[in-house]
Amino acid sequence: MLSGLLPVLLVLVLQSCDSTRYLPEGTYLLRSNKVTLKTPSYVDEKATLSDNLTALIAQKPNKRLLGIPVQLYLYNLRHQKYVQDTANYQLESGTVEKPVILDSSLTARTVQNMQSFLFNSGFFYARVRDTVKLNARKAAVTYQVATGPNYLLRGTTYDVDDSLIKQQLLSDTGQTLLQPGKPFTMMLLDEERARLTAHMQNLGYYRFSNENISFEIDTLDPSVLQSLGDPFSALAATDSVPPSRRNTLSVRILVRNSADSNAYNAYKIGRIRVYPDFADRNDYRNNTLIEKQLGDVTFRYHNYWLREDVIFRNIFFETGARYSQDNYDRTVTRLNDLGVFQYVRISLTDDTTVPEDHVLRCTIYMNPTPRYDFNTNFEVSSASTYTLGSAVSFGIRNRNLFKGANQFSVTASTGIELIYDDALGEKISQKFFTRSRNIGATASLNLPRFLVPFPIRKATKSNLPRTIISLGSTLLDRTDYFTLINTTASLTYNWRQSPTKTWELSPMFVSVFRLPYTSPDFQARLDTNTFLANSYREVSIVGESLTYTFSNNEQKRGQNYTYLRLAAEEAGGLLSGVASLSKRLDEGLGNRFAQYLRFDSDLRHFLSLGRKVLAMRLAAGVGLPYSNNTSLPYPKQYFAGGAYSVRGWRVRTLGPGSYYNPADVDRIYFIDRTGDIRIEGSAELRFDLFRLFGGGIKFAGATFADAGNVWLAQPNASYPGGEFRFNKLWHDLAVSTGVGIRLNFSDFIILRVDGAIPVKRPYQDANGGWTFSDIRLGNSDWRSNNLVLNFAIGYPF
Repeated sequence: MLSGLLPVLLVLVLQSCDSTRYLPEGTYLLRSNKVTLKTPSYVDEKATLSDNLTALIAQKPNKRLLGIPVQLYLYNLRHQKYVQDTANYQLESGTVEKPVILDSSLTARTVQNMQSFLFNSGFFYARVRDTVKLNARKAAVTYQVATGPNYLLRGTTYDVDDSLIKQQLLSDTGQTLLQPGKPFTMMLLDEERARLTAHMQNLGYYRFSNENISFEIDTLDPSVLQSLGDPFSALAATDSVPPSRRNTLSVRILVRNSADSNAYNAYKIGRIRVYPDFADRNDYRNNTLIEKQLGDVTFRYHNYWLREDVIFRNIFFETGARYSQDNYDRTVTRLNDLGVFQYVRISLTDDTTVPEDHVLRCTIYMNPTPRYDFNTNFEVSSASTYTLGSAVSFGIRNRNLFKGANQFSVTASTGIELIYDDALGEKISQKFFTRSRNIGATASLNLPRFLVPFPIRKATKSNLPRTIISLGSTLLDRTDYFTLINTTASLTYNWRQSPTKTWELSPMFVSVFRLPYTSPDFQARLDTNTFLANSYREVSIVGESLTYTFSNNEQKRGQNYTYLRLAAEEAGGLLSGVASLSKRLDEGLGNRFAQYLRFDSDLRHFLSLGRKVLAMRLAAGVGLPYSNNTSLPYPKQYFAGGAYSVRGWRVRTLGPGSYYNPADVDRIYFIDRTGDIRIEGSAELRFDLFRLFGGGIKFAGATFADAGNVWLAQPNASYPGGEFRFNKLWHDLAVSTGVGIRLNFSDFIILRVDGAIPVKRPYQDANGGWTFSDIRLGNSDWRSNNLVLNFAIGYPF
């Protein structure tokens, strides 16, 4: 019976594969769109320009997977059903697609959209033509774009109808976006208008708005006219002239008082009233509310659930001070950052209760969020070093401990990693080997201020100060090897220097590393390997750290932005100094505390290439043990390999240096490869593939290359070639390359699968370690030994 159904199914599938089967007579299926771009040689970012023009195409062809319009074929399989049921969920979600029929009106609209976009981008003489090629009831549309020359900014002048307002505007010209030599766009004018408006509002001109600013553009360039005589000749010659002789324009900024005559009046802040648990308008006249006064601010509560000083510290308005839009934004942001409000809203109205004009009454409305937050997470995973892993965590958070917006969190977690091996037994239950088990608990207290015994004069509200106190302990049971207990505690201060710069200072952190159990086999390895013995010795870590982070992601709006993290950490110095004061204490501590210096850096740059992004990363770290220590303690060591490192090697199986021992990388019995020094670099080209369910699931791809390794700070006989030497740096670098798929579920979670292969092995001398000649992707045995699949959540960096 099954053999009889197969021909029928085959016929149905073949019929559905005729993409034009159900097209109405005289219509054509839109097969493709193409943009051909011709620009002068000096125009930058041609790929971005082409992508922006492509995005303006009003009619897109049916989506394709590996060149096949799968959703269209699925539609054709059940054509009659979808014709009768136009509200079908599969149609609305995009699981299936109707055939996209060429619409000439949409083609004309696209031409108009492109013309407008190019004009607004400073290409005032752009030409756009469309060409449609018809073949076998399919249409291919080509948009031929000749941008012509674009204009550069020559200069700006101000025309203001009030001398004081002009003086205020000129005081900030150093921040202007209209810099001479910059390519002109209409968007640049909009951004400059918004900047000038924000500047005036920060000076107290509350009712000054974008409506007060307009622009006049003068494209007549005297220098070009003098040299060429004829403006039309100037346009024709623009493509061949150097940048210093390109077409330029000047911008005249006109500022006029609007119908609202108060636009030129500076406003002050008057009465400030706060409703921390606002219900409705009846609260204005409710005499039963609890009223508190702090400074010039009045607080009115239904229930006294949050101390007024906590709110007061995060209000940037002051009675009698001039209005500032920055203070408005900071107040909303800081109050929301407390994490105890469902919403924060500020109302500013003219205060008619005071004799003075131009005074604003400030009212802040808030509503509390639930005090307790519970969360449970369960994860199932698979990685290159284990077959199946699962973890579960439970957490509870009190958002408002002691009525101070202090966030107290407690989290407990446990997990297990299993390895499947046919050789372990006959029954399925016997074929799984428990590689490791872990259990842990962490408690933290996050305070929205600096908790110090003395005042910090330079700290201000705008620094967003926070104090974080944490305590935790983790137990790791590595089957047949050891049981490890790591208990940690830390005090950390976090603050923002500017919108792009943040600092984190830990004046003290403590970590107690213990090994209550070691197997005889593992102990034998420790006895014969000094690096392992020093790494896994029971030790106390008492130190301090400082971290600086720079990121201009928000300022760059996710385009061509940079991230930099620098960290320095020291341990043992203070404890050693205290021990030196007492001989008895010095003898008691002995060699049971770690002493080291550690420095880390992480530089990332994200370059936008139209719809693609080139992500680059360079990370380095060095730990320098000193005194009687010869290596970093295990929790502080570096490792390489895995989904967030050099992806052509399994996690913790690379290095140190050129050292290699096949027995050490056995999936069940391997010992983590670690080091005191790490250098890594990655480059990854990310691009969109297609979307499903109306964009609810986005498929993206990537091609990448990783390089890096870890090294020992000092030579060790157990790891020949494992120490760091500058003259061996290139030789010791491991290199891998590969491709990846990313599934983005509504920007909530990103699942990532990266496949990578090694292309340079530091422990292989032939061909300098390069393995391109050995690659056999079609050979299953080669793939089994060389292809590494990395499963992870989120991007690698």
